[in-house]
Amino acid sequence: MISRIRFLDGLLLTILLILPTVAQADYTVGDWTIQRLTENDRNDQNPAVSGQNVTWMTSIDWTWEIMAWLDGELVQLTETGHHSYHPQISGSNITWSGDVTGNGEIFLYDGMTTTRLTMDSVDDRLPQISGSRVVWHGYHGQDRDVFMWFDGVITQLSDNTESDDEPQVWGSSVVWAGLSPREIFFYDGLTVHQLTSTGQNDRTPRVYGNVGDDDFSVVWSGYDGDTFEIYRYDGTTTEKLTDSTYGRDGPEIHGSRIACQGWLEDGRQHAFLIDESGTHAVSPDTQMIYYPQVSESIVAWWATTSTDYQGEIYVYEDGIVTRLTDNSWPDNNVRVSGNTVVWEARPDGSDYEIYMATKSTLSSLDPTEVNAVSTAIRATPNPFNPQTTIEFSMVGDGHADISVYDLTGRLVRVLTNDTYTVGDHSIVWNGRDAAGRDVPSGGYIVRLETGSVMESRMISLIR
Repeated sequence: MISRIRFLDGLLLTILLILPTVAQADYTVGDWTIQRLTENDRNDQNPAVSGQNVTWMTSIDWTWEIMAWLDGELVQLTETGHHSYHPQISGSNITWSGDVTGNGEIFLYDGMTTTRLTMDSVDDRLPQISGSRVVWHGYHGQDRDVFMWFDGVITQLSDNTESDDEPQVWGSSVVWAGLSPREIFFYDGLTVHQLTSTGQNDRTPRVYGNVGDDDFSVVWSGYDGDTFEIYRYDGTTTEKLTDSTYGRDGPEIHGSRIACQGWLEDGRQHAFLIDESGTHAVSPDTQMIYYPQVSESIVAWWATTSTDYQGEIYVYEDGIVTRLTDNSWPDNNVRVSGNTVVWEARPDGSDYEIYMATKSTLSSLDPTEVNAVSTAIRATPNPFNPQTTIEFSMVGDGHADISVYDLTGRLVRVLTNDTYTVGDHSIVWNGRDAAGRDVPSGGYIVRLETGSVMESRMISLIR
């Protein structure tokens, strides 16, 4: 299978490789299945995940290239001979920065082809992606500005003599930290707003949803004169979410759930979950945790203890902490999406490899056999707004039931319950429930049942 790299002027260049490698389950921990996605003599690092698709950077002949695990296949996205860094993923869309002529340039893989988005004298770095919208910061000498690419058009969102960086994107919403001291800025799809004017080095902004959504929020860490605390802007007002003695920092957000790290009296960093019921310490007191991540169902982090300095991976869900790793090598740099956790590890003591842990999101529906990485059912586009096409294959004539569930196992809508002939078929879901109401942004499960066969696909709606 061949895909080509396409530049904005239509030039086609080079190929990418689809490698016939399938990860096997290494072990299980409770309901979690842990897979080792890579096993080679290269360094595989900086993973990012969307659903059960994963991307990372790998060192080949002293050059960093981009790899991905897409729909159960190992894919090499670049073979350029120049460094490619910091891949990010949304559905099957992947972006990264690559050194081409001494400057960083931004690339986008859309599931079929790779497009070079920038071709200028600006040093473009650290892209982020939501759907097919990409943001990044570009260096003009010592200054940095924020740029956005969408539907073939590049928009410069900031333009000043200070440095603007840390851009994050969700749908049409973009946030970043700018000026000096750092302040928080927000682009709502039309206008740039300065959310803070504290002069206190506000940092690590994150955004979820678009203005007008019930679950829209911008969160960041801001200094209140004594400690760094977590703040949230809901589209109208700004609220201070934490007021601690020792500080809270590094927020990550999914809907109404915010994860952050903070300190207690013992001097250790702990993982905290902020939700509608308040702020809760979710990591054990014996751990020193790093960089907690959050999804609609879990909080994950890597941590060390007084007896284990290497680093292990932990997951918090519904009041229970599960340790996913227990070995003699470092496990760190964790990322999450839904009930999927990825991280990098050094099992041989030298080279880093990529691991993935998955948990069935349909366990509450009582299926006895669910294949979460399906080859018979696909969704295009994914993420989507406002609709996605569900494609499925029948190996023989028979009955097919395709339904959409939310991540709690609640039935949202039955898309079809009918008889189909052998071959390929498709059906469209318009992002509405059985009553015709628009469902909120978030993750959903499309489940296909044909006789004794059950398969599922994670999809994401971004409004």
